[in-house]
Amino acid sequence: VTNIDGVHTRSRHNFYPSQAVDVCVGRQSSVGKTEIADWNELDYRPLGPICDKYGLKWGGDFKNLYDYCHIELPSDWTKETK
Repeated sequence: VTNIDGVHTRSRHNFYPSQAVDVCVGRQSSVGKTEIADWNELDYRPLGPICDKYGLKWGGDFKNLYDYCHIELPSDWTKETK
């Protein structure tokens, strides 16, 4: 989704332990029983309220880039706040 290379410019995904994850909704294909990735943004909308409930940041709320499959820890998260 971004042009971040993970070396010179790191995203929240590039930390250890990771501070962000991307999730995927799976759908059964119409041809058979193979699951395929579904990137329809409407299927990811339920993540917004779930992230709000647990104090997480959802990529669908980003101002400049909508990353509906993205979930990350809040910026002020530290191991001590777990």
